[in-house]
This record gives sequence, structure tokens and C-alpha cells, in this order.
Amino acid sequence: NDSYTAKGDFQLNAANHLFLRYASGHRFRFVPGAFGGIIDGTSTSAFGRQKLKSHSAALGWDRVLSPRALNEFRLGWGRDDSFAEQDPFGLNTLASAGIKGVQDNPIYSGGLPGITINSFGGVPQPAAGGGLGRLGSPDFLPKFQKTNQFQWADTVSLSFGRHQVKFGADLRLPMRNIFLDVPGLRGSWTFTGQYTGIGLADFLLGYPQAAQLSNLDIADSRLWMNSYFVEDSWQFSPRLTLNLGLRYDYATWPYEARGGATNLDLATGQKFTPAGSPFGPGLVQPDRNNFAPRLGLAYRLTPNTVLRAGYGRFYQLFERIGSEDQMELNLPWLVNNVVSTSSTTQTVNNMRVATGFNLSLDPSSVDPTKVRLRAVNTANVMPSIDQWNAGFQRALPLEMVLTMDYVGTKGTHLSVLRNLNQQLFNPDGTPTGIILYPGLGPIEFRDNMGNSEYHGLEATLEKRWKSGLAFSVAYTWSHSIDMVVDNLFSGGSGSIVPDSWNVKATNRGNSDFDYRHRLVVSYVYQLPAPHWVNSGGGRAAYHVLRDWRASGVTLARTGRPFTIFANANNSVLGVRGGITSDSYADCLGSGALSNRRSVSEWFNVTDFAVPKPPRLGSCGRNTLFGPNFVNFDFNLSRSFRYFGEGRSLEVRWDILNLFNTTHLGLPDQNASSKTFGQISSLSGDPRIMQFALKFIF
Repeated sequence: NDSYTAKGDFQLNAANHLFLRYASGHRFRFVPGAFGGIIDGTSTSAFGRQKLKSHSAALGWDRVLSPRALNEFRLGWGRDDSFAEQDPFGLNTLASAGIKGVQDNPIYSGGLPGITINSFGGVPQPAAGGGLGRLGSPDFLPKFQKTNQFQWADTVSLSFGRHQVKFGADLRLPMRNIFLDVPGLRGSWTFTGQYTGIGLADFLLGYPQAAQLSNLDIADSRLWMNSYFVEDSWQFSPRLTLNLGLRYDYATWPYEARGGATNLDLATGQKFTPAGSPFGPGLVQPDRNNFAPRLGLAYRLTPNTVLRAGYGRFYQLFERIGSEDQMELNLPWLVNNVVSTSSTTQTVNNMRVATGFNLSLDPSSVDPTKVRLRAVNTANVMPSIDQWNAGFQRALPLEMVLTMDYVGTKGTHLSVLRNLNQQLFNPDGTPTGIILYPGLGPIEFRDNMGNSEYHGLEATLEKRWKSGLAFSVAYTWSHSIDMVVDNLFSGGSGSIVPDSWNVKATNRGNSDFDYRHRLVVSYVYQLPAPHWVNSGGGRAAYHVLRDWRASGVTLARTGRPFTIFANANNSVLGVRGGITSDSYADCLGSGALSNRRSVSEWFNVTDFAVPKPPRLGSCGRNTLFGPNFVNFDFNLSRSFRYFGEGRSLEVRWDILNLFNTTHLGLPDQNASSKTFGQISSLSGDPRIMQFALKFIF
């Protein structure tokens, strides 16, 4: 950060303060990918590479308007350029590997197409789910996202009597997001053993059962936001302070700069683009009703006790769920040609590996019933969160502070992903085979129909640093219920609701992050030097053995919830193979955790069954809880300050999972699996020790 004072009109004086900041940074990391190997000299490493370049700048100008008035102006700019690529990016192109039917392009070339070999006929199973798994990089690599944003904010502060009033505006414009998030740019094949009974044999013969290929589609998404606010901090009495506020938020729906987006009109069942949109280029009706009140109070009950309470409403003006709700990624702009076959004698699209891909990327030649449509409810409103709290804080002897609070949260109009072209169901849950839009394929539909509730009791005891000791003990009892899922969160419940026509009844349950009890203890302790050192035990020992600090964090929590699925029914309850949700199993008994509670039987598996004939299961979402979690991290460190002013040598010894506690993962949740109810994975690492020397200058 540079401190800069301009001259002339912006000379620093009692009424003006100008500052500038500029920062830039680079980050580079490896991210785990798929199973790796070598085929025909082409590397298919188990890693991809992810890079992030960021730049930001800020300009501020504070001006005293009068003895009771201050104006604060801020101008900010930020740009991020993130890029993830397959390990052999730019090397061993498809043409040089002899793969036909895919055009090489420097934006995405490098490595092999995606090759998935499933398990059949006793083939070794190194991959999850069996088979050789995937050779080549993930389908969604390479990908990038380039964001550019300006923020203009101005706040006026007025002081009069017992009131401190602030009002102003916060404008974020223009905002731009250029991204590539397309699967199958290099193509992909799947070999299932459908023709020989052995997946590896199908691969050696070059007989694919499924394939996909996409064109290059770079989206240029833009939007702008503005917010206006006023708040009053009112010293009502010497003991009581009130905070009153009101905020208004508005944001455009993201729109594609070239007009390259497509949405669905539910009334007519027809797709439309910005050229024919009744809602403007964003394809969704703007939401202009986002008024957010705020209220807070603090009351000093005694000199050592303060009561506090508050309420506020907050709007989420921008939301992106991966590529799932991006209307830019639709026909005719994006052609993601995905095909498969159930034939045991004819390969998909009569394709062979030797002759390459024969999938057309002409949008007019693609069957729309076999292409996914990403759509958003045109009547969507902005998701909102109401939060409230009440509690007290009390100063205790020995430099300690006790805080206890009740916290509540209510989410409204939260986003839910559902398959709008899922077939309808009979009253007994069996599929009817009837879909609402026969001229379309699967419809990944974002609808703001979700809600959530959270209630928590929080208690914290803190001791400030004194006499070589500081610590914090925090305990939370909470319960969270919702009907929405983060589609990038795994292990709890599926991201696409199992029954698109009865979302509340089938998807409302314990939140994926619903940890009922959570205890965190942290501490820092200045270790006293041994008595013999302080009593003349030698100058060298004095300098080495004093001023060591021990610190640590202990976390203990109850297990997270999970759902019992019947994945054998997924494809039956979906539509045309495009979008499948995780189907629920049938609950036959209490569904209680097993009395033996071991890795081989975490719950009573006989309480669950795969619904037959295939139909919607009777189990709910997140009805069981996984293993508890206890972890101790410890650190021993010392700083040697013998190298001049501003220089020191830090010695650290870190022990993660101090007692080498086994952290069990979730059990197998699939009632269709042979390992149903068994735990075969860990949720944390074994003990790790690391030593470090850090020279600070």
C-alpha cells in the first residue's frame, strides 16, 4: 500500500483527506482431477492447474463540510482473471494424437478427450464406482472467469443533538463477467461394456456407448447494482442507544452483451431470446421491491452488563450456481451435443474411436429433446434473509467476558434447482411417462421458491491477554431446516430435487450443514522459563528456553446429516437421460442408527429398501446423522529478535490432529449398493507435523 498526498486542489489540509491504494497479486495452485495414466505417449495427469491474477485500486476523499458534517467518497476498482486448465494444456493436441472430428483450438487444445471406462467382467476397480474410471482431464477444463467491477460510494455523516445520521449511495457499475464454462470441448467417450460385457474390451475395440461434444462459447455477462441507505444512531438516554436504518437495493438481471441468452416462457412453452423478450435483455422481470429495514439497540443494565438486540433484512443481488442457471449456455449459442444408446449391437451414433467424433455442432441440426435447457423463472425475485438476535455481555473478574446470544435467521425466495421436464407421477409415486414440454429435453430450472430457518444459542467466554494467557471457549447449539441445496456441496443431499412437483414435501429437512452441537476452544499460553534458567542456569539456556508460546485450537461437533438414496431408480425417475436426481429410498422402520454403530454398519440397513417398481421413495431428506468429529491442533513457537530492528527469526512446530484421532466420513447412503451403510472414507487427515523457520525482515 502506498500513501500518497496530491497537490493543488487536493492538498491535504484540515478539510480534505485524499488517499490512493493499489494492489495486485498472483496465485497458482494444483487442483486434483481424475485418474491419471499414459496412453499413446499422451500424459493424462491426475492434476489440473489453476491460476488467479488479481488487481485492485481504491481512491478515497474525505471532506469536512462543516463542524457537524463529513462527506466520505470512495471509488474502487477490481479485476480478477482466474484460469483453470488441464495438465497437458497446449501440448499433445487432439490432431497429433490422431483423434478425428474435433477441431484443435489454442484456447482449449491439449491432452486427450475424456475417456470413461466402467466396470464390467471383473476389471480392476481403482475408480470410485468401479472400472478404470476416467482417463484424460475433466470435461469442464479448461475454463476461465474474468471479472471487472467499479464501485462508487458516497456517505454523508451529520451530527446534531443525540443523533448521528448517515445517508448515502453505493453504486456498483459497470460490472462485467466474461467466462468459459463449457463441458466436452475436446469431446468425451464412455465405454460401459454394453457390447462385450467388459468395459475395457469395449474401449480396446473402440465401441463407445455415449459421447458428447461442444462448441466454444464464451459468455460476456454484464449487470449493475445500486443501493441507497439512511441510518440514525440515537443516544436515547445515557443507558440506551438505538440504531434505526433503511436500505434500498436494486440490481439488473445479468444480461449477455451480444444478446446471446435463451430463457423459457412457462405459459407458452416456447423459448425466447433478448430480441423477443418482454422483460428486457436480462430475460427476467426486474425486482424493484427490495426495501431492507434495520433495527438495533444496546442497553447498559449495570456497569458490567450490556443487553443487545437487533433485526435486519438483507438481499442477495447476485447469485451464480456454477453453470446450472446460466441462460447464456443454451441453444443456439452453446451446442452441447450429448448422445447415448441402449443398443447392445449398435454403437452410439454409429461411432468408432478410429473414425473419431461424428457429432454435429450446427444448432439447427441438433435435436432439442436431447439438449439440456438452462432456464430461470421469469417472475423470480431477489432472495432475502431476515436476521435477528438478542443477548447480553458481561465483564467478569480476571479479564474475562461472557457473551450469550440467541440468533435467528429466516431465508425467503431462495433458489431451488428442479427438472421442469421431469415426468409427472401417480398418487402412489410411480411415473406416468407424461412430461409438460415434449418438444424440449431436460430443463434445469432455477426457481426462487425455497426457504430456510435457523435458530441458535451461542455462548462465548473470552479471556483477554494477561499474565501470559489468553483463551476463548465458544459453544453453539443450533438447528437449521431448509429445502434448498448448494449444488457444489457433496455428501448431504442431491442438488436437483427428486420430485419437481412437490418440492416442499420431499426436500424440506435438516440442512446439509446442520451441526446441532459445536464447541471450539482456542488458547495462547506464554510458557514460563524453567526455574533453574531464571536463577542463573546459564546465559545460552536463558536465551534459548525463554519466551516460548504454546497455542492450539480444539474443535468438537456432532455429525452432519445425510439422506438415504435409491440410485438404481435415478434414470427411471428422470427424463431422457439429461438430468437425473438422487431418488429417495423407502423407509420401512424407524431408520435409527445401529446400536453397534461401527464402520461396517452405521445404521440399521434393514430399515430401508429400494422402491419397487421404481417410484418416489418415502424417506425424507437428511434424516440420519454421520459420525461426530473431535480434533486437536497444537502449535509451539518462538520468535528470536536478535537481528536488528524489524527483523526476527520465528521457529514453529505445528501438530495437526495432535492425538491422531480417526475422523470417519459418511457411510454409503445408496440402498442399491452392496456396501450400503458401511463407512469406507475419512473426513479428515491423520496426524501431520510440520516444522518451520521463518525469517521476517
